[in-house]
Amino acid sequence: MDLIGHCLTIEKSNIFEVEEIYSPKITEFMFVNIMHCHDWGYRNCWKLDRFKPSLQESVKCIRAHLVCDWVVHYGSNQTNEKLQIGWVYSQIHRITDLASAYFRELRVLGYLGDKFGDVCEWSPRKKMNILHSLIEYAIDLRLGEDFDQNKFEAIKKGLLLLQNETGYGSRGWIKKLFEELDVKSDREEDYLDHSINEMIDDAAQASFPGEFAVRTTLHKANIKPNAQTLSVTRKYLEKIASVFSEDEINQIVSDVGKAIYNPEQFYTGPLSTYNDSPSL
Repeated sequence: MDLIGHCLTIEKSNIFEVEEIYSPKITEFMFVNIMHCHDWGYRNCWKLDRFKPSLQESVKCIRAHLVCDWVVHYGSNQTNEKLQIGWVYSQIHRITDLASAYFRELRVLGYLGDKFGDVCEWSPRKKMNILHSLIEYAIDLRLGEDFDQNKFEAIKKGLLLLQNETGYGSRGWIKKLFEELDVKSDREEDYLDHSINEMIDDAAQASFPGEFAVRTTLHKANIKPNAQTLSVTRKYLEKIASVFSEDEINQIVSDVGKAIYNPEQFYTGPLSTYNDSPSL
């Protein structure tokens, strides 16, 4: 899931008040995306009591995000091994042709070099990594179609606090939380500043809820968002989203919401291996 999907699955869980989700607290819910630390979270955040009381509310927000990602990617049978058996990986075969057409068009337009290659030439690992994300971003775009405008504006307002150096939700605040939690990121410190800046820019520029997912897609491909790349990416995400029925999408949101409500039901221990490469 991307931003809108995370908000809706957390809302579905009923463990936070709606007003909490669509508030400056959004930075805590999106912490692991901004600071690129999913594997650290999978190793440390299942049990809130591992952290001192003053940090447990933040970790509760972080865990809500992590449970969503874990279930979508790795299923809801165990929590200590990253087996790519979750719903999103099982759907990749349904969008391969659309993904090929998307990247082909970007290459023709001059946004991708030849070394990016065609999807059919990718290694299985690269294909899994990129195509599963396209599904998630496409579903986020679809979920954004009926998303409440007031909630969207509240998200943008909360994320734009990252522009500040001090105060709750600020750049200084998220870096301090990072240190207090003793986080190990998948990325170097310089990249984390870049990631914070990307989130600020996305919040400032997004004109509709699903645009966050469109922009995230471009960030993943290391392509600068502009009018043309945003238009092409939105077009293909809409096509990918059309592959999935409304019932399928509603079911995955519901299933994830239930998992966030009670992650103990499938907890089997923390992630047993650590991956230093960027991952979800």
